[in-house]
Amino acid sequence: MKSYFLLVFFFFSILQGFTQTGPGGVGNSTNNGLWLKANDFTQNNNTAVSTWVDASGNGNNAVQVTANKQPLFFNTSNLNAMPIVRLDGSNDEMQVGDAAILDGTSGITYYTVLRPNNLNNQPRGIIGKRISYNVSADYSYTWFFHTSNRLFLDINDAGQRFNTAGAFSNATNYMLSFDFDGTLASGSRSGIRSTSVDLIRATESSTTITNSNIALTIGALNTNYSNYLGADYAELIQYNYALNQVERIIVENYLSAKYNISLASNNYYDQDNSGNGNYDFDVAGIGRLSASLIHNNSQGSGIVGISSPNNLGDNEFLFWGHNNEALSSFNETDLPATIEGRLQRDWSVTETGEVGTVTLTIDLSMVFGSKDANDLRLLIDADGIYSAGATLLGPPTLLSGNTFEWTGVDLNNNDHFTIGSLDTNQTPLPIMLEFFKGNVTTDKAKVLLDWKTSAEINNAGFYIEKSNDGKNFKTLEFLDGLGTSSVGKTYRYFDSYNQNEVAYRLKQVDFNGQFTYSKIIFLDEESQNIKTPFQFYPNPTSGAITLLPKTNQVYNVQIIESSGRHFLELEIKTLDEIELSLNHFISKTSNGTKTFYVRFFNEYETFTLPLFLMNK
Repeated sequence: MKSYFLLVFFFFSILQGFTQTGPGGVGNSTNNGLWLKANDFTQNNNTAVSTWVDASGNGNNAVQVTANKQPLFFNTSNLNAMPIVRLDGSNDEMQVGDAAILDGTSGITYYTVLRPNNLNNQPRGIIGKRISYNVSADYSYTWFFHTSNRLFLDINDAGQRFNTAGAFSNATNYMLSFDFDGTLASGSRSGIRSTSVDLIRATESSTTITNSNIALTIGALNTNYSNYLGADYAELIQYNYALNQVERIIVENYLSAKYNISLASNNYYDQDNSGNGNYDFDVAGIGRLSASLIHNNSQGSGIVGISSPNNLGDNEFLFWGHNNEALSSFNETDLPATIEGRLQRDWSVTETGEVGTVTLTIDLSMVFGSKDANDLRLLIDADGIYSAGATLLGPPTLLSGNTFEWTGVDLNNNDHFTIGSLDTNQTPLPIMLEFFKGNVTTDKAKVLLDWKTSAEINNAGFYIEKSNDGKNFKTLEFLDGLGTSSVGKTYRYFDSYNQNEVAYRLKQVDFNGQFTYSKIIFLDEESQNIKTPFQFYPNPTSGAITLLPKTNQVYNVQIIESSGRHFLELEIKTLDEIELSLNHFISKTSNGTKTFYVRFFNEYETFTLPLFLMNK
C-alpha cells in the first residue's frame, strides 16, 4: 500500500458562520468570558505554568509571575488521562486581571473540573474575586471548600454565604458549577451544582454582581490568602449570564465526555463510552426542552458546526464528538467507491428523538493548494466502516473563504461521519513518505530514527518531536528537506534514550509555513529491554487479551492507535488477572493485522508496548 504523508484536509480555524463557539457549543466571546483548558498547553510535562491562555476569545489569561507560586503542568492525569494544571496547596495561585465580562452583571455561571488533594476543613478557594473577608467593596464572589469539606459560595459579600449539605473528598474527580440569576425570586437566585445535580438553591438579596476592579484569583479565596487549594485543575469556564436548562445539559455532556465524569441525569451523549470507541473530544450539541428552551446552533471547540434542525421537538438532542485522530492524516484502505482518500478523524453522533435534517458546516482553511468543492464529500456510515454502505453527500456549497456547507443532512443515532475527496491530486502532496521507524541502540544510550521520502514538493524540512504518551509532544530538532525533488531522500536522527519518552513523530513543514504530521511510532519492549509492570497475552490476538499485573501499584491502562487515538482506558488496582474483550476494536479494522499499543502509566512512569490485532 502506498504510504502518503498528506496534508489534504487540515482543519484549524474557527468557523465564521457559527456564533456558538463556547464550551460544548454554548456561548461565544460576547458572553463566555473565561475558558481555561489544560489540554491547550504545548509546554513540556512537569514544568511550571506562568501563563494559562484563555480560549474564550477575550484574552483573560491566568498569570503567575512569581516562580515559587507557579503551578505545574502535567500532560496526563487521573481525569480521563487529560492534561491538568496542578496547584500544590502550599502557595500556588494564578490571577486573571479584572475585566468587565467577569462581573457587574445580572447573572453569572461558572464550571470547573478538578480533583482536590488537600481538603481538611480549612478554607480552600477554587476562585475568588475580592480583597478580603472584611472588605465588602470590590467583592464580587468567592467559591471555596470549608467547614466539614463542604462547598461554600459568597455573592457580593459574606452576609448571605451558603453551603452544600454534603462533603467533598480528596482524590476524587468533580465537575462543579455555581450560578446567580438576579431576575429570579430572591429565595432561589444562587445555586451550586455537582455534575448534573442541583445541590442547593439559596437566597440572595442582590440583583446584580458587584462591578469589582480586583483580579480573579485561582486557587485561593483572594490573592495572597493564608490557605490555598491543592488540586488538579483541568478546566475552568465562566459565562456572564445564568445558563438556561438546555444550555447546562449541553455543557455538562461536553465536560462529562471529555473527563469521564458520569452524569446523574440528562446524560444524552454516549459515544464517549469505551464500547462506542471513546469519542471524547470536542463534543458539542443542539437540543430543545420546550418552545422557550431551544439551542439549535453549535460548534464548540471543534471544527464542525451543526445548525437548523428541521424537526427539533421537546426533549430532543443531537450530540457529536470525534476520536482525536490527526486532522492531517488520510486513510487509504477504508474507502467507498469513487473516494480516493478520507480524513482519519471520525465523528460519532448520539441522537435523542428525531431532530430531522440539519445543516453541517466545516472550515478547510489550512488545506494545501486549491480546494475544489466539487471534489468534497461528506461520508456518513452507521458503524464507521466507510468502505461498505457509506452514504456520500455533496458536493457542498462554498460559503466564503474556506468554509463549506452541506444542507439537508440526516444524522441518526450512532452514525459516524467524516470528509472524503474524489481527487486528492486537487491538493498538492508535500512529500511521499516510504517509512518512518525507530529503534534503541544496543547500548541503550540512543534512539535511532530513520525515514525515507520517495518524492518531495516544497518541503522545507522536518521537526522531530517526541512524547511520553503519544498525545503531547516536544520538539527536538529541525532537519532541512530537499525542497522539490522527484528522487527523495533517506533521513537519520539520533536522540538520547529515555525509557519514559517512547513516542516519536515528524512535523513536515512547507516553505509557506503550512505543515502536516506523520504517524506516531512507539518504541517496543524488545528494543528497550525494559521490565514492565504488566504482562499481557496472547499477542497477536483476534478476540481478547489477559492483563497480568506484576506489581500492586495503581496503574492506568490505555489501548491506543499509532495516531494517538484512545480506544479504551481503565484503572487497575488489583493483582488479579483481568480479561479485556477487543472485539469492538478488531471489527473496526480491515482484514489482516493492525498495530495498536498498550500503555501503562501512573504519575511516576510510563510503559508503551505494541499489540497486534488480527481481523480475519
